[in-house]
Amino acid sequence: MKTNQLRKDDPSADINISPMIDMVFILLTFFILTTVFVEEQGLGVDMPHGCRIEELDAIPVKLHVASNDQLFCGDDQISIQDVRGKVAEALRKEVVPVVVQVEKDVTTDKMVSVIDQAGLGGAKRVLVTYADARL
Repeated sequence: MKTNQLRKDDPSADINISPMIDMVFILLTFFILTTVFVEEQGLGVDMPHGCRIEELDAIPVKLHVASNDQLFCGDDQISIQDVRGKVAEALRKEVVPVVVQVEKDVTTDKMVSVIDQAGLGGAKRVLVTYADARL
């Protein structure tokens, strides 16, 4: 009586995985070739080297952004629209850096708005520092 069992020494008992590996490589090649590589547009940032405010050559224009979104230039409270005028006025006398001190809970868009307004006022150099308390 003959049975349908395979023996170890029977060559038909081996499983050939070559076609499966070929298929995996074909699928991998297909997905690699059909993937769209998109270059994200971004803003280039030059990270500055560390310096202290005391090391600056000239007395800077100091802007302070409080966590309650109040903005100060020195001891005077100003609005975001006043930043351009204050910076332009200070730069008429001499070229000085602008220092923006931000408190912990200040939103990024508020900080960037202050930096943008300082740049529109003519600031060539804006330094951003972290501050615990108002100037």
